[in-house]
Amino acid sequence: MYQHAVIELNKSCTPSEVDTKADISFINDELQLLILELDVGQAFAKKLEKVRIDISNDPDPFQLPQYCLQVINIIIDSTREERRTSRHFLYTLNDSLTQFYLNFAQTLKLSEEDFEKQKETYKTIHQGADQLQANSKNQTLEELQASISDYVTNVKAAMALQEEQQEEKYRTKFQSMVRQIKELQNETQSYQKTLKQQNKQLHIDFLTKIPNRAAWSERLKTEVTRYQRYKTPLNLAIIDIDNFKSINDRFGHLAGDKVLNVIAQTLQKSIRNADYIARFGGEEFTLLLPEISPTQTELALNKLRDRIKSIPFQFKQEHLTITISVGFTAFTPSDESDDVFERADTALYQAKRQGRDQVFQLTKNEQKSENQ
Repeated sequence: MYQHAVIELNKSCTPSEVDTKADISFINDELQLLILELDVGQAFAKKLEKVRIDISNDPDPFQLPQYCLQVINIIIDSTREERRTSRHFLYTLNDSLTQFYLNFAQTLKLSEEDFEKQKETYKTIHQGADQLQANSKNQTLEELQASISDYVTNVKAAMALQEEQQEEKYRTKFQSMVRQIKELQNETQSYQKTLKQQNKQLHIDFLTKIPNRAAWSERLKTEVTRYQRYKTPLNLAIIDIDNFKSINDRFGHLAGDKVLNVIAQTLQKSIRNADYIARFGGEEFTLLLPEISPTQTELALNKLRDRIKSIPFQFKQEHLTITISVGFTAFTPSDESDDVFERADTALYQAKRQGRDQVFQLTKNEQKSENQ
């Protein structure tokens, strides 16, 4: 895009300057759309948004390559930050695991040492028993009782001392290991939370705050699998804002952004929990409506159309009524996802061709008839 902008601007002094201006305007619009689709951290997303607003408000086309470079630098900085964060976590995790391994190895070594000490204790006890047995032949009953009593006392004292030493040693060691395990768990949970947030950002459209195209692709696979397994109805609709380009041309891209945001939020709030809507690109949205018939789907889509039409938009003291066109179709057992999307897209085209601001359904049989 940067190279394209430079090439077109170099043509500005040629007889095709009018065409060049059109190309520059196209690159301008494409760059703004690209910015909206980039997945970066929150801090970098704010920087990108500022660049996008600057692009929208700057009448000088010769600044476009500079804006391209700003976007490139922000992407690079975002990638470096993500890499730095991941590297820091991996280093921390590696250090924690290394320390845990060393402590575990030390605990095993202590266990071996304690086992050797225990063997020595048992050996001493056994020797004491042998000595007691040998002496008992030459002792009176009273002397034997005293020897046995001393022997038992010594055995208890030796066992108690060994148990106390072992208990204290292992208590300290295991407390240290438990603490390290908890720290490791906390670090892992923190990183998992970061990854979940990043994953969520990757699946949310920055401008409209609804699912994006990547999220749509994943949900579509899930719904199609469910449809194939349970054979319950599944409908796919494509929604397009009518005459959206004229809004950008008359009132600027910020007005167009506001329209996209308001319509996206209205659609999101107006559908059922089982439905799924996403921004597919530009001013186009895709919608999955499972477990309802095509007739019920048409009614639901017309309600959405009426709701959008009733939103009171106002730009530069001018009141606007903005409408949407909708094309939809139902899945059939022999359908592939691409076939259904193409059929819904054809239905959308029919809705546009017949005057916009309407819902048009196209069945598989109707599509076959058209193709014939």
